[in-house]
This record gives sequence, C-alpha cells and structure tokens, in this order.
Amino acid sequence: SLSYLEQLFAKLRAHGLVEGVRGPGGGYRLARPAEKITVADVIRAVDEKLDVRRCQGNKDCQDGKRCLTHDLWNELSEQLEKFLDGITLADYSQRPDVRERSGASRTQKIEAKSKHHAFLYQRAIA
Repeated sequence: SLSYLEQLFAKLRAHGLVEGVRGPGGGYRLARPAEKITVADVIRAVDEKLDVRRCQGNKDCQDGKRCLTHDLWNELSEQLEKFLDGITLADYSQRPDVRERSGASRTQKIEAKSKHHAFLYQRAIA
C-alpha cells in the first residue's frame, strides 16, 4: 500500500539512503550513488534483522544458556551480513531479472538518473 511505502521511505530517509524530491513528478531519489549503498544498508534501515540467531547474540538460546549450535548460527549470521554488504544497489540493478521487472510495475517507476546512477521513485497516477 502507499502508506506502507511511505513508512519505508521515511526509514530510508532517516538513515540517509534517500532524499525527497518536491514538485511535479516528485518522490525520492538515492542520497548517495548506488555504488555506495549495499543491500545490507537497506535491510538495516527498514529495521529488518540480518541475525538468524534465536538469542540475538545473547548466548541464552536454550533455557537461558548457550545452545549447542550457537556458533553455527553465529557464523551464518556473519556470512549473511558479509554477503549482503558485498552487493551494492548498482550491482543488484544490473541483474537480468531485476532489469526485466523494473519496467513492468504500474504503481511505481524506478529510473536510472545521471552519472551518479541515482534512482528516482515516483508514484504513478492510476
């Protein structure tokens, strides 16, 4: 919904990832070049967790004590964060499936802009 998108963009703006654009055709654009923003940055900004540990690192996963698989989940969390920190929005936008779908939506439009590869989000009028 539009309300949910506005909430997400408010969080992205608060973390310095997007900035508002006023006027006709306004919306949001990246505050930094797409090459400088990672997928992990976006996930963190919208309050999603990259940590797969049940205990969130507190080592109290099983009846207040560290579980036998804590180190395994800890390493997985670290690898997940490292992996997503290694993918920039510029990298992701070049994936064939992403490029194919980006023009298909009727409710939003994402355009590559200028030498900074900034993306502009615009609400389409139905």
